Amino acid sequence: LASCFDIFKRELTQYFWPPRSGKTESARGALLILETLPAQLPRLRRLVKKLHTDKLPFIGSLKIEVEPAFASWVKGELK
Repeated sequence: LASCFDIFKRELTQYFWPPRSGKTESARGALLILETLPAQLPRLRRLVKKLHTDKLPFIGSLKIEVEPAFASWVKGELK
């Protein structure tokens, strides 16, 4: 589903929880970046939701331009 991944340890994450309560929670966690193709996003989102321990995980995507050789490598890895 992904050709490459990066995991960045976060020392502190703060967020409002429960929703609309005005209260904040603090936690430690990690930021996971996955490199994939647009066609793989739905499957990747389902997998992350299934495996994530948060009730409401942040799952976002960015469309970016990359070098043609890198794009070819990603496509080759995801065949």
